[in-house]
Amino acid sequence: RLGWAWLFGSGALSASMLLLEASGIGWSVSTIAGLLLACGAATTLLHHRHAAEPPLSYADLLTTHPLFPSVHRQPPSLPALLTLALIGGLAGLLALQAVATPMGDQDTWRIWGLLAKGYLLDGNTQTVVSRYRSLGLDSYPPGWPLQFTWGYLAWGSLAERPVRLLLPLWYAAGCTILWGAVRSQAGERAAIMATLLLATTPLLLDHATIGNADLPLGVALLAGAVGLQHWLHGGSRRRLIAGMLAILIAGGIKVDGLYLGGGMLLLAAALRLLMHPPPAAQPGRRTSIGAIILLLAIVAIPIAGSLTQRQLLPSLATLPQIWLWGGPAALREIAAELLVGGHNSARGLHGGGFGILWLVAFGGILLGLRRMWHDCSARFLLLSIIGGLAAYTGLRLIHPASATSIERYLLHIAPTALLAGMLYWKP
Repeated sequence: RLGWAWLFGSGALSASMLLLEASGIGWSVSTIAGLLLACGAATTLLHHRHAAEPPLSYADLLTTHPLFPSVHRQPPSLPALLTLALIGGLAGLLALQAVATPMGDQDTWRIWGLLAKGYLLDGNTQTVVSRYRSLGLDSYPPGWPLQFTWGYLAWGSLAERPVRLLLPLWYAAGCTILWGAVRSQAGERAAIMATLLLATTPLLLDHATIGNADLPLGVALLAGAVGLQHWLHGGSRRRLIAGMLAILIAGGIKVDGLYLGGGMLLLAAALRLLMHPPPAAQPGRRTSIGAIILLLAIVAIPIAGSLTQRQLLPSLATLPQIWLWGGPAALREIAAELLVGGHNSARGLHGGGFGILWLVAFGGILLGLRRMWHDCSARFLLLSIIGGLAAYTGLRLIHPASATSIERYLLHIAPTALLAGMLYWKP
């Protein structure tokens, strides 16, 4: 519950600050808190208005799945409680590391930290972007640096180390979202294994302190995948809404979230249309798909602008040459990072690398491949992972410089890949 509450609360915080800016109201602790309280009151009223539906609070949109009530609503066992206590302990240690060490990641200094400080000093999100346009800051959404700006406001100064306490909270949120999703569908034992593996992945531990946007993006995309997967499994509109909100938050964190999240939405809508029985036999199906198409249309606007501005798409005539020159090398680099891990572009204290995360994820997917292919929601997860890997392989081909930080891109997909591997590994 707390993981989903943190995700939606963070999204509401960034949206509130943007709304205040658009309204010409200055940022302060009181004005931001007022909007967040109004948002909380509105969601509470909506919850009571729909009391006839399965009982779910705002923070419990997905962790209690109505298709698996007997699994999820059982009291957690002693091993489960010990696992959750371990996650809390690791988050506490990461918090100590965050406040005890300076920001060491170049992107945190040059992009996210610069934007956050500029937002605070200028009182808006536009001045710093126009002033430092040569650094490419206009291609980064404001959602993530606004959270740092709020931290500076709440702390009362430009204190960088305390503000980085946001990162261990995102780490804990990702672990608990994965825990709830796996436990509700595959049982407690699988949830313990999945959560412990994610929580102890060296790269994840590094990104829980350094301050860049890759960990929050991975958590938001995991939440979006869980919401859409549950919608495909059971048809709940509330799960669909939760997944769409998570993808909007992902798009506000980093532009990669627009590409990957938009692909997830398109894939989910296509799979839903191909499901049986036909749309007329499933109440609300057309409305749900229409909502996805509307969100896709909204997401397509910044995607088109980003592609045009950054010139990411080469001409079709050059694609064969690009593949011949760099294709085999790109595949080798990505395979090496998935299976062995060696990049540590953030120079984190834990050495980077995924450990055995991708081996476990791929092993679980291979063991349950037949089962996955006969389940629409499982096909969604499988194709989302394949699409994400294909997208970043293409990025590596078009922009070879991305190879220096390829592990950051793979972190965006890793939690969702682990989810798929742990849900369907039983043959």
